[in-house]
Amino acid sequence: MSRYGVIIKNERSEMKGDEVLRLKFEFILTKNQLPLDYRRIFISFFKKALENNDKNSKEKYYHNADPIKKAFTFSVLLDKPKFYKDYIELQGNKVILNFSTYSYEIGIDYYNSILKMLNYAYPLKNENYLILKNIVHIKDINIKQDTILIKTLSPILIRKHDRNSNFDAYITPFQENFTEEIRKNLKFNIEKLGLNNLKEEVDSFEFIDIGKGKEVKVLFYNHKILGSIGQYLIKGSPKLLDFILKAGIGSRTSSGFGMVEIEGVSK
Repeated sequence: MSRYGVIIKNERSEMKGDEVLRLKFEFILTKNQLPLDYRRIFISFFKKALENNDKNSKEKYYHNADPIKKAFTFSVLLDKPKFYKDYIELQGNKVILNFSTYSYEIGIDYYNSILKMLNYAYPLKNENYLILKNIVHIKDINIKQDTILIKTLSPILIRKHDRNSNFDAYITPFQENFTEEIRKNLKFNIEKLGLNNLKEEVDSFEFIDIGKGKEVKVLFYNHKILGSIGQYLIKGSPKLLDFILKAGIGSRTSSGFGMVEIEGVSK
């Protein structure tokens, strides 16, 4: 039993209907190393899986340098990583990818595509291979509270774009106007996804630093980006919190950022 419900081992049957919104993909590496910019590998893996299953699926989600907003997020769990200048060394060869989506259509498309990648040796650099060994379904959770304590599974990025300079800055909960910026970010994501029923819920949303978070810099497509990890308190309507838990929070969620899990709920 997990905090999200009963874990059921996959039986290789295709997912149909509204069965599952959270998945855990269990990989092994033939060499216990990954590049620092490892999220790119898994984005590439997704694209390969979709293309192999149905070329139209890849075009639906990745087109023209990936401008398509997608209602999912993921995080990568590494086995006791040691970070060096040019690579990450793992203690073992196991890698876990947690996947969550707000969209049943995305869940079905990604699950059925990635299912066909089981035991496929996906090539990396330096004669290393990434091999998917198992898929675990994680039962959905029903949010009823308006205040929850969350823990980040991947860094939260909040991008603030300056149109005059065409420059992207990234802000964290420890900077002024963070609440205003995260609300803008939520509204932008919701509008892009066509979820107009959630727009009015954003104005009362709160993101509260409780002293258990910190800033981090992450490498993404050769750029160092400022984000935040740790535990935070978030307040909002249950349906908005449900969206955040399933689709992630912040910028670049479908690139492996902004995935959170529940640490506790208000009574």
